[in-house]
Amino acid sequence: MEKNAETEKGKGRVICPDLVITSSLRVSHAANRFMRIFSAVTGAPILRRGKSNLDEIAYYVKRGGFKSFVVVYSRSDQPSVLKFFRLTDLGYFKVCGYIHIRDVSYAHRAEPYIGFRLSLDGKNELSIQIWRFLLDIFGGDTCEAYTGNLCEAKIRDKDGMSVIEFWGKSRLIMSIVTEKMAIPK
Repeated sequence: MEKNAETEKGKGRVICPDLVITSSLRVSHAANRFMRIFSAVTGAPILRRGKSNLDEIAYYVKRGGFKSFVVVYSRSDQPSVLKFFRLTDLGYFKVCGYIHIRDVSYAHRAEPYIGFRLSLDGKNELSIQIWRFLLDIFGGDTCEAYTGNLCEAKIRDKDGMSVIEFWGKSRLIMSIVTEKMAIPK
């Protein structure tokens, strides 16, 4: 598969994120479900946090050969924030950004995928910001070493917010409504 291949529909990239998914210390059932489905559509493994601090998680992620990890935080038993960390050239992880979640819905059970084809269908500022962020953090993570199915990840506008939809075989798997994006300076 070609590195960052363009999709037939226009702006799009094929990404197999070199990512590990973990959680905050206290995990609700809804956050666990979100992590399982997010893992299936991105092809990223889940590292159970237990009582480990983020330094220990970063050590295991780096030792496993991964370049990034995301921490899923929850509020009121629902996933609320995705906090992304990326390995720097100096060998430590730094916070790259936060995606604040308004709502998550699931339509179908997800079969495992190796990655996704990311496309931008939205035109508002938040959709474009999320698109650029995901390309910046995962743009170099390609699928050349893997064989398997890809799902479709579409970033769309919704009522002044943005929604990231994961599709598999023309069926919606998961929809993440995002209300804002924060990138530390």
